[in-house]
Amino acid sequence: MIVNLPEFIKGRILRLSAERIYVSQTNERFRIIGRDRSVIMEGHLPVLRTMKRKGDAVSWRIVSGQIKNQELYKKVLYALESKSQAGAFDEFPDLPQ
Repeated sequence: MIVNLPEFIKGRILRLSAERIYVSQTNERFRIIGRDRSVIMEGHLPVLRTMKRKGDAVSWRIVSGQIKNQELYKKVLYALESKSQAGAFDEFPDLPQ
């Protein structure tokens, strides 16, 4: 499932999309798609969900590609965490897991 992540940087709107491409009991991988490039990021959100530690920080790493703008990087991480915790990437979000 592809989720839109519109981000505002210096008065411009960047239209980014995110897609969860891998999920296991310990890690999730997301492909962030921009206009002409993509980045694959990995975080340990499922571990925090199982341990019910929602306030803890997620450790992220870039698996493929690069993000040069630090402000954009932080906004994308925040958007990924909030959308993932809200269940936006779940295939059937209304079903109990």
